[in-house]
Amino acid sequence: MLNDHNRCFAQVIYFADLLKNLFDDLRRKAKGGFIEKENFGIGDKSARATLPKLNALRQGTREKVNVSYYEGLEGIKQASDYNLKENQGKEMVGFYAHVEGMPEELLPYFDEYGKRLNTLGITVRAVAPESPSLSRYRKVDKNLGRDVKVVPKEEYSSIVALETVGETTKLTDLKNLQALVIENAEVAKTVRQIFEMVWRAT
Repeated sequence: MLNDHNRCFAQVIYFADLLKNLFDDLRRKAKGGFIEKENFGIGDKSARATLPKLNALRQGTREKVNVSYYEGLEGIKQASDYNLKENQGKEMVGFYAHVEGMPEELLPYFDEYGKRLNTLGITVRAVAPESPSLSRYRKVDKNLGRDVKVVPKEEYSSIVALETVGETTKLTDLKNLQALVIENAEVAKTVRQIFEMVWRAT
């Protein structure tokens, strides 16, 4: 069981790294003036070359992968709020990050974010690292409809959160204030499958 557990987390880390590489490449392109807007599609030539592995997740479908990139405090909020109303009543699954090093200005925002998900009927299952920085959230999980499994920090200690709801997948770097939103059914399906493997093994 422990080996299965470790393999599952290795898949999570691999997939998160894959998205983070895309994330960093798009940030460089945006800052270099190659991308004029924060929102763009993978169909654009400037982004397509960075995605051979991510595109492979589509398993031969012709569905376009739409990606949005956000920066800064307001960018994190915009990315987190993205498509929530469209996904009301659904289940969100993912891997929470610890919040050590996250700007304190975001603490009250994420307090309200949890309440907003609950109001929209979005239930949450998540895996989170054991961290004092997350104790304020663990205290209200039950009231907000969150089912969170806590794992030792030495096994999982990311500052980057990965979550999916509906066909929307979000990767959020809480320390560097960067976020990536991917709209694609196959990518969301892949994240959910990885999550379910970890959930069963945890």
